[in-house]
Amino acid sequence: MQVIRRHSRGRVLRQTHPLKLVKKVLSVYSSILNAVPIPLVLIGADERIVALNEGAERLFGGGLQTRHYITALRQPSLLDCIENVHSGRSASA
Repeated sequence: MQVIRRHSRGRVLRQTHPLKLVKKVLSVYSSILNAVPIPLVLIGADERIVALNEGAERLFGGGLQTRHYITALRQPSLLDCIENVHSGRSASA
């Protein structure tokens, strides 16, 4: 499957393979996350962990990507903060 962008006259401007696009986006996320000096976890709209920086992997361990944050993190005060953010409240516990 390819993503094809066309000019208004029908000419193909760019073809992108979704897997390449996903890898590029994840690479950008990884660079940004790892530039942050504190542990950082990126949680998707489906409530699964999308990415972690190196500090978070040291703190929580590896293998957390794609897991639901509740089963992966298992720290009540942290889970309360995440729930608050998802509901639009303040993140402080």
